[in-house]
Amino acid sequence: MKKTVLIMFVAFLGLAYANAQTYVGGSLGIGSTTNKPKSGEKTTTSSFSFNPEVGYSLDEKSDIGIELLFGTKKEGKAKTSAYGASPYFRYSIAEFGQFAILGKASLYVLGDKSKANSSADELKSTAFGLGVTPILAYNLSDRIVLLANLNFLGLNFNQTSRKSGDYDLGTSTNFGLGIDTDDIVNIGGNEGITIGFAYKF
Repeated sequence: MKKTVLIMFVAFLGLAYANAQTYVGGSLGIGSTTNKPKSGEKTTTSSFSFNPEVGYSLDEKSDIGIELLFGTKKEGKAKTSAYGASPYFRYSIAEFGQFAILGKASLYVLGDKSKANSSADELKSTAFGLGVTPILAYNLSDRIVLLANLNFLGLNFNQTSRKSGDYDLGTSTNFGLGIDTDDIVNIGGNEGITIGFAYKF
C-alpha cells in the first residue's frame, strides 16, 4: 500500500509540474498532552503529522490535487504510525476581498499500525472513505495562500478494516461529521482545525 501511495503522488507531481498553474503546499502538526490524575501514573500523549500536497488550478475557482498523509502518535508505551493519500477537488464558493470560502471533496485511503507495548501483537487498520470539508482561505499575496480546514464541520463516510496479528477483527462503517480519530490516528487534520498553505507557481 505504501508503494501505491508513493506512485500516485509521484505521477501526479510529474503531471502538475508540466503545467504552469501548479501549486505545492501542505500542513504540519505537533501536539502533546499530559494527564496527571490524583491517583495513578502520569501519562503523556504526543503526536506528529506531516501532510504535503501538490495540485493544479483548472481555473480561477477550481483546483484538483493530491495530499500525502503521514503521522505518528505515542501514548505511554503505545505507539502508532499512520500513512495515506487523498486526491481531492476544491472549489471557491464565495470571495470577500482577500478572504474566500472553499469546499473540498476528497477520497482517501488511510492505514495505521499500532502496538500497546513491545510484546503485544501489532494492530493494523485500513480505512477507505470520502469527505466534504469547508475551508477558509486568506491570500497573503498572489502566490501564497493560507488555508484553514474546518474538519469538525466535514461530512465523512469511511469503512475501516482491522487485524490483530493474523486475526481478522472485522470491518466497521462510519458516517457523520468529522472522523472517529479513536480508529485512525489524527493524520491529515481529521479533527478540529488544520492550518496549511499553498504556494502557486
